[in-house]
Amino acid sequence: MVIAQDSADDANGAYSGGAVVVPGAASDGCDLLRLYYTGNVKEPGEHDFVYEGRGANEILVESEDGMTMGPKRTLLRNADYPEWCSCHVRDPKIWVEEGAYHMLLGARTMDDCGKMLVYRSDDGLAWSLEGVVESKEPLGYMRECPDRIALDGHEYVSLCPQGVGDKPWSDGIGDLCGYIPVPEGKRVADSPVLDAGAFARWDIALLSEAKFKARGQLGDWGGEADRDGVTAVRSAGYVDTAYNGRFAFGKLVSADSAIVNVSELELWCMSRVYSWDAMEVILGEGTMSFAKPPDYVTLLSNLFYARKNACKQILKTYETGTPYAPDIPETIPEGISARIRSGEMERADLEAYYNSTVKGMFNSIYGMEAQDVFKPGYKVEDGEISVDRSTVVSRETYGEHYEDAKGKLVLYPYGLRIVGGSRMAIVAAIELMHRELGERVRVLGGDTDSLKISCDADVTAGDLMDALAPFHDAVTASIDACMGRIRANFPGYASTLAGVGTFEVEGEAYPLHMDAWNKARVSWDGEHAHITCAGLSRPTGMYHIENWIDDMSARHGFAEVAPRVLGWGVRVSHAVCHALGHYRPASADVLDIDVTDYLGETAHVRAHESIALYPSDRVLGDSEKGGNARTVAYMRERYGREVDTTERVIDCDGRRASYTYIDDEGNEAEW
Repeated sequence: MVIAQDSADDANGAYSGGAVVVPGAASDGCDLLRLYYTGNVKEPGEHDFVYEGRGANEILVESEDGMTMGPKRTLLRNADYPEWCSCHVRDPKIWVEEGAYHMLLGARTMDDCGKMLVYRSDDGLAWSLEGVVESKEPLGYMRECPDRIALDGHEYVSLCPQGVGDKPWSDGIGDLCGYIPVPEGKRVADSPVLDAGAFARWDIALLSEAKFKARGQLGDWGGEADRDGVTAVRSAGYVDTAYNGRFAFGKLVSADSAIVNVSELELWCMSRVYSWDAMEVILGEGTMSFAKPPDYVTLLSNLFYARKNACKQILKTYETGTPYAPDIPETIPEGISARIRSGEMERADLEAYYNSTVKGMFNSIYGMEAQDVFKPGYKVEDGEISVDRSTVVSRETYGEHYEDAKGKLVLYPYGLRIVGGSRMAIVAAIELMHRELGERVRVLGGDTDSLKISCDADVTAGDLMDALAPFHDAVTASIDACMGRIRANFPGYASTLAGVGTFEVEGEAYPLHMDAWNKARVSWDGEHAHITCAGLSRPTGMYHIENWIDDMSARHGFAEVAPRVLGWGVRVSHAVCHALGHYRPASADVLDIDVTDYLGETAHVRAHESIALYPSDRVLGDSEKGGNARTVAYMRERYGREVDTTERVIDCDGRRASYTYIDDEGNEAEW
């Protein structure tokens, strides 16, 4: 819609505002649309237009069909604002609550302090000042575009304060967008005093907390040898450090100073995500010459990628028991292809093959040969397998390992380039989508090679792909240049690498979705829930977490259920999560006791202990663990969020889903 500046009260422009729908108020009994905005008027003569010489008029225009505008009606002028207001009062946000209209206005005082005015009306036409929303400490000289957000029983004020460049969280930027939580139990209509220290900027963090630890971590792709190898490297000084570092969600969010070991790809990504006062290169390593990976490594990566991509495409539509009609590429082994074609293969088995075998083979290319040269070996002693400490690379033994690795160093940064490039793709994608689509697209979360985003209803998959087109074109051109010789010499083996380095929109958008933390998200398709969270199995034919969400959503609604599922410290019973704990004895452990069976007969047993699996609950986001505890503290301090970490249990007794918690009196209660 366009508001034309065609009256004396908006002669110099129409500033932003808000709208409400009045049910049944149109002349034909249909709904009436009311648009409120600020009309800007600059008086003739020499004025500063801040403290004098400017008219700020709150104007109403109505429409019965959403297209044709009725006459303009001025509701508030400068004389209607408190006398301590400057000429900068604008951007009305309107909402109806408990039968009354409320208006929130941004304002600048005569002594350059940002405030917000709250007006009230019984009919949306005649307004009176209800109160002033202030803050405990100064927050800029003007508060533009204020908005009231009500979410999960809490209210927030969204705003754009001007003149906050001196704040430690502003990165020197004077005008920012963010929000402030309204104190618990208060409403915006109550004109609360806000905590300006809780002002939050929408941002992302990049550097992994794991890189700042002296000891390597047990990851997905390696065991103790990988961890001990990394630990040895870090003990020689190749470890990131942060002075007064603050970590949340497993990432570095702020620090007084930091020393980081990064490639040029990572440094570029850092420059887009973080701000710093100064940077100094302490030590750099350069490459005197460049060589492409050997052809057999490139062809292996082509083969494994083609197989990975083929499996991914098949899994989009394959269902157990239904013959698969589309063509199956030759990269899929014939035995598996035959079972897919006939529909005999269990979908769960195909998913396991894809996630473990296929992806594992593809990922093994990352650190092939050279990484293994520097990886410690294993030894067996008294039946126990452990890392051979004599083979761990140290300052003293580095030379002999390096001699063996000389001819293979070209492969050493292979994984670094792929992972670093993936992060660069994520950062570039966020910037491109924001540049083209602005606030119509919001990034909720992401992984090494994917983004989870929320879009306005009018944003299509085509819009997203158009926004990302410059990046996709650059990636495709780069791959074509690098693969030219391989494709010419080995046309039968080289892959087109379609989709490598580019994004695609997977499936239809969910109407409701929530991201809690990395790889913990839940969605609602209108009828059923879909969840991704480590430790929550969904075995075929058994009652699991998605069934529980469906049942509880039928009673309470998905919007209420989702945050209770992916909450900090929520315990999911074995009846819902199907988790298994395990006991792994040492190979020399022996059970030497008398055992009485259920018939009352006793016998002496002497045997080696066995690995045991047993039913176990699963605690999500355990807030007693260090990383989670830091994240919870960060959300409380930075965003002012009330994070519930009390005991809550998700369960099902075989007949009825339940959710129990501890109430304010310390008693167990059921939701």
